[in-house]
Amino acid sequence: MISRSLTALVLLLAVSAVWADVYMHNPRGSNDRLNEQNANRQNANRVYDSQDNAKGGYAWGPSMHYYTGSELEVQWTNQHECGASKSNCEVILQYACADSFRDGTTTTRVPDNAEESQDPQYGIQETYAYYQDCKNRERNKGLFIADKNPINSARGTRQNPGGTRHGFECPEERDYYPYWHGTVWKDIAVFTNNVTKCEYYQTESQNVKDKSKCSDPKYNNEDSCKQNGGSWESVDAHGIEAPDCKENFVNTDNHLGFNSEGKMNNYLWQLPAEAGAKCVLRIRYNISTTDFEQFATDAANNNKASPVLTDPMPGYQKDGAGTRNLSLALNTNQYGRTFQDRSFLFEIRERPSEIPADTKIFNYNVRGKRGNIVQSYPAVEYDFVPNKLETKEGEYVHFQWTGSNYNANNGNNNAEGTDGTDRNNMVQVEDLGASMPLPFGEANFFEDADTREGMAHVDQKDCLSYEELMTKNNNNQNNVEDDTQNCMKLNGAEEGYFNGGLLKMNNTGEYYFMSTRNNNFSNRGQKGTIVVNPFLPTWAWILIGVAAGLLVMGAAGTYAYKQNKLPLFNNNAAAAGAL
Repeated sequence: MISRSLTALVLLLAVSAVWADVYMHNPRGSNDRLNEQNANRQNANRVYDSQDNAKGGYAWGPSMHYYTGSELEVQWTNQHECGASKSNCEVILQYACADSFRDGTTTTRVPDNAEESQDPQYGIQETYAYYQDCKNRERNKGLFIADKNPINSARGTRQNPGGTRHGFECPEERDYYPYWHGTVWKDIAVFTNNVTKCEYYQTESQNVKDKSKCSDPKYNNEDSCKQNGGSWESVDAHGIEAPDCKENFVNTDNHLGFNSEGKMNNYLWQLPAEAGAKCVLRIRYNISTTDFEQFATDAANNNKASPVLTDPMPGYQKDGAGTRNLSLALNTNQYGRTFQDRSFLFEIRERPSEIPADTKIFNYNVRGKRGNIVQSYPAVEYDFVPNKLETKEGEYVHFQWTGSNYNANNGNNNAEGTDGTDRNNMVQVEDLGASMPLPFGEANFFEDADTREGMAHVDQKDCLSYEELMTKNNNNQNNVEDDTQNCMKLNGAEEGYFNGGLLKMNNTGEYYFMSTRNNNFSNRGQKGTIVVNPFLPTWAWILIGVAAGLLVMGAAGTYAYKQNKLPLFNNNAAAAGAL
């Protein structure tokens, strides 16, 4: 039985989202990868159900950290159309934080056991208790399930009828948004084809709205809860601002690339004030066809009443009789579908006390993985993020990036340096067409020489000269390329992570950069631009100058008045001439 209030809510739910993958590129989305050194991920249910193809995702690298209030450019690609007429589409950005979250060290799924799940080798991004509530709770019987027959648990949905477990994820929560029970996920932004629903998404978000649960987790609505001796309890709102809501970017069908604006889909996220938290970022991609009404298709449309059926063969001929049919390749557990990707863990840190809360901090990162466009696809090749950053004098930029030692290690992925590794550095160039760094003494963006050298050589140790490397490797150039003491190729950096620190923007101008390891012209082309604008624009300085001049003139006039007893203002022409 479903309570009246829950039924009303179900009628408004977006049908869970067909045919498409979504990949997060900054921060690096895992697609449920960890440390596999092969092209495909090893375990698609290790932490969460992405529904994406196995080849995508970035392998594990050391954790990033971001400062509270700093600005992070989130980037992603999605395969199917959004923002146009061929589909209904929502893209939802969320984050969650907990001390118990872990990346893990094994690709084996975490056991569904309270004690064993504490083993740090297993990755988790939801808690054991959260999954137990989901597993024990009846599924929402008001939902559209077409001609499927899910198990009677919140683990069972049209997309996941058998209740397959993916880490400690709750399938019902994953497939429907906004969810009607409490969730660990906090909303950042919603992108939608239908912006008239923005108010609904924002008011129903747990950011601002309390949710509910039964004291006996079996029951999913107030009526059945109370009828069976339970109490209907409130689950507090997260107590943060409602999510941002925007119109979707326009993307082309079957194209994991730039949107109609010529850019990667992106959102500028201001990191929350949750210092000390271990967090994960999540993107959900809900997409369905227009064969059914997105916000009005519910349980009344199930089974024979379903507007779509699995592999139908409709008759199609002029006289309406006979056996001339068409065969449609449709699967109702995918005909309206949710995809997702998630980052690895990152930490949110308190900003340094000397940087005021109203001073901007921009995050400057690197996206991409080893290989040319074919080898890295559906991930992307290396680039700086943001590719063009505009700041102001006095603001700060946090330079940091991470990569992996676990890329496909078959020797065939095109790139420089040791097989299987991501490494990046940053040197100044004269312009974006240049492939040679500016001389060290002329590279004036990084004012401090030690910082300039550090950004170029990324804290490598035990370096050998080219002559020493050739001697060590018996003049075998291939061995020199992979040698860990070949710091020219950045091989001397033990990890793919580098923290260049928080730098204050002091010198105005437009500056250009490249990575010396990942700039082969024919592929990658890892170059970026940073623009530092004056604290005040030119017109503001002109106004200040004019105002200062008027103040000086006014002071001079006052002085003359006091000395000569002259009127401050005199509209008499003769008197004015006498002056």
